[in-house]
Amino acid sequence: MNSLLFLGRQPNLGIAELESVYGAEHLTFIWDKFVISDLPNNSFDLMRLGSVLKITEIIEEISLAKIKDLDFTITKIVSKHIKDNDISSKFNLGISSHNSGMDKNELTKLALTVKKNLKKEAFSIRIIPNKYEIISTAQVIHNDLTNAMKGLEIVLVRKKDLLLIVKTAQEQNIEAYAARDQARPYRDAYVGMLPPKLAQTIINFAVGKKDLKSIEILDPFCGTGVLLQEALLMGCPVVTGTDLEERMIEYSRGNIDWLEKKYNASKQSIIIEQDDATSAAWSEFNCVASETYLGKPLSTIPRKDFLRELIEPVNLLHKKFLKNIYTQLASGARICLAVPAWKTDNNQFIHLPVLDQLAELGYNRIALEKVSSKDLLYFRPDQIVARELVILTRK
Repeated sequence: MNSLLFLGRQPNLGIAELESVYGAEHLTFIWDKFVISDLPNNSFDLMRLGSVLKITEIIEEISLAKIKDLDFTITKIVSKHIKDNDISSKFNLGISSHNSGMDKNELTKLALTVKKNLKKEAFSIRIIPNKYEIISTAQVIHNDLTNAMKGLEIVLVRKKDLLLIVKTAQEQNIEAYAARDQARPYRDAYVGMLPPKLAQTIINFAVGKKDLKSIEILDPFCGTGVLLQEALLMGCPVVTGTDLEERMIEYSRGNIDWLEKKYNASKQSIIIEQDDATSAAWSEFNCVASETYLGKPLSTIPRKDFLRELIEPVNLLHKKFLKNIYTQLASGARICLAVPAWKTDNNQFIHLPVLDQLAELGYNRIALEKVSSKDLLYFRPDQIVARELVILTRK
């Protein structure tokens, strides 16, 4: 069965991440914040994907004119699920809607009707109440709606003039992300806090379709170690982090020690050392993934002359780094860097000038099929400095 994947706040990142890891040929239809894939839902590993929120299986596709018969259709789907899995205990059921035209009250009424129908088949159903049209991630996880033996979430998704009826297979565990992000013993708001989900996306862009177990990853600007942490949790056997600041090295080491104890992490090879990314010589790496230096934090859009002064040293740093690491990379080696881009007063972004010199420096910028490489920006609406994700290969 085809899969429907739900993307995050900035869907271009999710589309690009799926293309990088699974291939553009398997992304068959894209609209709004959704992607249809011809791969079955168990082909995807949501624990690995930072920019995908939910993975579902498409059960049926109906015209909007048949929405009045939804109770019958959903009853049939749930009944089949219970019989196929030989379930005899009480079963949790939730129904969500994405632009189907049904509000939370209508969804509650629909769910209760389905429960009544299933009771005639002697099935014991507990309905998950709809606080909103979309059942929250916490509700999905806490009520075991992704555990086929204990529960099921049916989701109604509008696709132009059709309604897709899907069931949730995997749900992004935001509480797990928060636990390993906010509970880390060493954090530094001034240098910026790389979200773990974004770190995963950066790693996936750098790794592509390769097996994570073959990846020796290098983060030359490791900061407090978020990307190193995620690389270890994703299964990379060798991770190396360096940073110019001694304090950041102490923070990274402290956070990785905490991670190993908290998650009983296996004894992978971990190297964390103080060094300058513009001159360091590294060993034991075949892949580079990093959030680089983003420059001075800004709370307001700067004047053009001031912005030029800000960009110049940041650009020079990146150019020196790219020249340095070029000599240490094998031909075809893949890199993903999160670099700064600055918002202007017309809501456009100014990019690092060095990105226009990549070919001269010996790099190819990977061209994606489903989304423009220059649209891989991560930012909140109130942020002045965005992260631009740049995926490169050495010539």
